[in-house]
Amino acid sequence: MAGTQHFITFDQRHYEFAGECSYLLASDFLHDSFSVVANYEGNNGRVTRKSLTILSNGRQIEVDADFRVTVDNKKIEMPLVYEQTSIMRDGQRIIITNDNGYSVDCNLLFNVCTVQVSGWNFGKTGGLFGIYNNEPSDDFTTPNRTRKTDDQIAEFANSWKVGTWRCSARNFAATNPTPTTRANQFCQDMFGKNDSVLRPCFRLVDPKPYVAMCLNDMGDLQNSAAEESGVCTAAAAYVNECQMAGLDILVPAQCVRCKLENGQTIASGETQNFNNDAPNSADVVFIVDYKSCLGRINLSPLSAVIDSALNGANISQNRFAVVGFGGKGILSKPHIRTTKGQIWSSSLSLQDTLKDLPLNDDGMSGNVYAALRYAVDMPYRAGVSKQFILISCSNDCEASSYADALTLLIENDIKLHLLQPLDLVVKRSQEDKNVYGFDTDEVFTVRNIRNPQGDRELRRQLAMPKDFCTPLALETNGTVFDLKKMINSQSTEIKQFVDIFAHRVAATAQPSPCQRCDCIGDHDGNGSLLCQQCISPILERLEKIWEKLVHENNLEDQSSTEDAPSLQLT
Repeated sequence: MAGTQHFITFDQRHYEFAGECSYLLASDFLHDSFSVVANYEGNNGRVTRKSLTILSNGRQIEVDADFRVTVDNKKIEMPLVYEQTSIMRDGQRIIITNDNGYSVDCNLLFNVCTVQVSGWNFGKTGGLFGIYNNEPSDDFTTPNRTRKTDDQIAEFANSWKVGTWRCSARNFAATNPTPTTRANQFCQDMFGKNDSVLRPCFRLVDPKPYVAMCLNDMGDLQNSAAEESGVCTAAAAYVNECQMAGLDILVPAQCVRCKLENGQTIASGETQNFNNDAPNSADVVFIVDYKSCLGRINLSPLSAVIDSALNGANISQNRFAVVGFGGKGILSKPHIRTTKGQIWSSSLSLQDTLKDLPLNDDGMSGNVYAALRYAVDMPYRAGVSKQFILISCSNDCEASSYADALTLLIENDIKLHLLQPLDLVVKRSQEDKNVYGFDTDEVFTVRNIRNPQGDRELRRQLAMPKDFCTPLALETNGTVFDLKKMINSQSTEIKQFVDIFAHRVAATAQPSPCQRCDCIGDHDGNGSLLCQQCISPILERLEKIWEKLVHENNLEDQSSTEDAPSLQLT
């Protein structure tokens, strides 16, 4: 189901319908294990799809167009798992799966939703998506077993109407029987030409029905500035079908847009440059390993305290997000943990998200590098600084992935801060218990509550933890702080610890002065901005090492010249 009116049945029959009611898309009529309903509303002949209703394991899931999800009329955050059903948000998608073999996948950016069923449902479904039996001829079958023709789409669709409220039985689908030459050209370029970016899939998925979709969508956009975007819903639907058929292609670049902070947009492949004028804001991601040791820690104040410290450093309008991993079942892989259905939120809204984490030691060991990779690919604002805060119960960074992870973080201009249990040792000192954390140059203790400047002398006496997480943080100008200080301490001490950690995060959270941000699209056509420093930090580091070597060689040459015996002529 694409846009407001494009439908493709399980057996690949295409038709156009737009009504004002609620309609059954698909249902298991043998075991009554699931049902999917599309809910529409009309206004002066214009129809929009306002939500999708899924009945699974005896509960009603409602998915709104703004990513809000309710279960039995109660708002929920994702991911949510109950019985055999899971609800997740992945980028611009809401994905609902059931272990019995059916799923609903909605790309809400392009309003493309797909229902998939397993072979166990063969011949047992009904609704606007037809009977799943590889027989397109019976797809327009009504509940009373009457078959409708292509000219009776409205009758077929209204036979599957659900609900008791009154609504029009008309088919409001827009058609474009006389498309302009320009509209024809746009659609043919996308779905017919040999140089189309979709051409690799032409032999796998027939593009002809999508040309009709495209032309109908073009009707409202003819001769407008947005006319070229009229191909995008049909293109996104086609890409979705190709991906389901096993071919990994992308939504065309012309359908990808990236939004800037000033409200303007740039197209895929375009660039926004910053030179001392980047937004003085930060995007902060908490990357949380769902292990039960965190159950003894109140993480909820972290976002608000960090936001306050950032504002104190003149870094404002900050956003916060949570990436979880290492949990049980589907929660073992990295995923977004939503706040009010959204990826990003304010620091205050995030407090509830940090309170309600599905902690469990029954899951597999979390893959830290996979979580970092997932967080790097999230949609960030152009030019803002990016701060990662990895919270875990152990130092599980593997040596084999260290170099790739470091390059990933440095090239994407990301600072990594660790909150992990540490056993810190300070040589020739009794300060072990007082150390909260450290960075490359300084150690931070309780004394930093009044003076943010760390202790350099104590840093030289600190024995470095022997793991691969610590150097990963330090090489990105991040920090390493002892999570145990939030477990076995009094509330006043915990507050001091959080304050010191937050101020250290803020100390290096200014956006890089010179940045180049490129608009790129992901598999779903969502535009995101890849911002990097004008001069690669890795290249800059190599230049400094080279300059140091040259300097040392010059000193050695100078010393050799001064020590060489002089030859006196007589």
